[in-house]
Amino acid sequence: MSSTESCQIDTPVPATPSGSGELGFPATHAPTVIRLSGSVEVVRGGTVRPIRPGALRAVFVALVLENGRYVCRQRLLDLLWDKCPRSAPVNLRGCISRLRHDLAAIDPVLGASLVTLKGAGCHYALQIPDAAVDVRHFQHHAERGDQQRRAGDRWGAARHFHAALSAWCGPLGPGCAGSSRLDALFETYHERCLTVRERYAESLLQLGHTLELVPGLRDLLRSAPLREGAWCLLLRVTYLGGDLDATMGAWHEAVATLADHGLNPSAEMVRLHLAILRRDDAAIRNPYHIPGSRAPR
Repeated sequence: MSSTESCQIDTPVPATPSGSGELGFPATHAPTVIRLSGSVEVVRGGTVRPIRPGALRAVFVALVLENGRYVCRQRLLDLLWDKCPRSAPVNLRGCISRLRHDLAAIDPVLGASLVTLKGAGCHYALQIPDAAVDVRHFQHHAERGDQQRRAGDRWGAARHFHAALSAWCGPLGPGCAGSSRLDALFETYHERCLTVRERYAESLLQLGHTLELVPGLRDLLRSAPLREGAWCLLLRVTYLGGDLDATMGAWHEAVATLADHGLNPSAEMVRLHLAILRRDDAAIRNPYHIPGSRAPR
């Protein structure tokens, strides 16, 4: 599974506009913190307790990602094994039992939050408050950022995207032993993080930041070299920052990178290149004004 070491564009977030409220969830004391990105661990009272790697860790992450919903036994089996051995149901029950024991040793309330619903097929849930989980903070602020972006609130979008990326500490679920379905689930979060990085950079560009965004975009492209959105952002920030040589160099680099994978630049990327050649600053600053380009979604 591909992953990125960091999801942060290293540019200070703009100051909170006067009259705006604070970011984040309601002020709630969360004595236990659950980390799924960068590491899989429970933090309580300043003590870090990693969750045992392997299948037990995979079960823990899968349950936390369900946001308290009950998960049927078959779903968990599918996330653990591509081809379930005969012993899989027994092994899963053993994982659940050990996980409940380990969580209770960290925090009795946390141990009790792992609930089994017996009956048709058996269902499990890990009922943890949103405020305790790093990935839920990421999702919450990413969604709020998208809402502000669609509403045209650049300040609000930048602040929420910054908060989302601050909650994300690295690859999701390292040390989990699971199936290709679990890897695919993790990959959807990785892709979401890359999208948030691009949208954060776009928000900062709309607020007047240019060349200071280059290192973060370069880092993004090292981990995902085929993302045309990031290449287009790099073209725009270097052009609007006054470094035309870097812009043209990035264009040729992007075309070569895509060609190495049998791809051509998209129509939108070509239209942006033509706007650069025409020195159409307005279109480059807001490429959605270029005929044929898509508005924010």
